[in-house]
Amino acid sequence: MDLKKMMAEVWQNKLIFGILALIIGIIAIVYPGATLGVILILLGVFALLTGLSTVLNAAAMPKGNKTYKLLEGILYIILALIMIIAPFAFAEVLAYIMAAFLILLGLFQIFSLIFVAGTGTKGDSLFPLLTGIIALVLGCVIAIFPGETIEVAMWIIGLFLIIIGLINLLGGLKLKKVIS
Repeated sequence: MDLKKMMAEVWQNKLIFGILALIIGIIAIVYPGATLGVILILLGVFALLTGLSTVLNAAAMPKGNKTYKLLEGILYIILALIMIIAPFAFAEVLAYIMAAFLILLGLFQIFSLIFVAGTGTKGDSLFPLLTGIIALVLGCVIAIFPGETIEVAMWIIGLFLIIIGLINLLGGLKLKKVIS
C-alpha cells in the first residue's frame, strides 16, 4: 500500500471517529441519564457474555480449579443481571462505594499527618493534608448528591468526547488538505 492511499484512509477514519465522538458527546451532555443507562446495559451484556463464557470454560475444566472459575462466572452473571435490570441503582451503589473510598482515603491522609507531626518535616505534610481534605470533601459531596454527581460525570465525559471529536475531525481535515 502506498503512502498516499494509506493517508487517505487515515484522514477518513479520523473524520468518522471525530463525527461519532462529537455526536455521542452531545448526546451524553443533553441526555446524561439515558446515556448512562445505555452504557451500563451494554456493559451488563458484556459482563453476562463474560460470565457465561467463564461458566462454560469452568464446566470443561478438570476438577482442580473448577470451583473458583465457576464462582467467578456466576458472580459475573449476577453483576450483569443487576446492571441490565437496574442500571441506575447499580450506578448509585457505585457512587456510594466511590464516596466511601474517598472519605476513607481523606481520613487516612489527614490522620497520617499525626505520625509526621513530631518528625520536623512540616513542609512534607502540606500535600497529604490538601489531598486528604479534597478527597474527604469530594467523598461527602458524592455521598450527599450521588445522582447529581453521576450526571456531572456524564457531562464531563460528554465534554471530553466533544473535545476528542473536534481534535480528530480537524486533524482528519488537515490530513486531507496535506495529501490533496
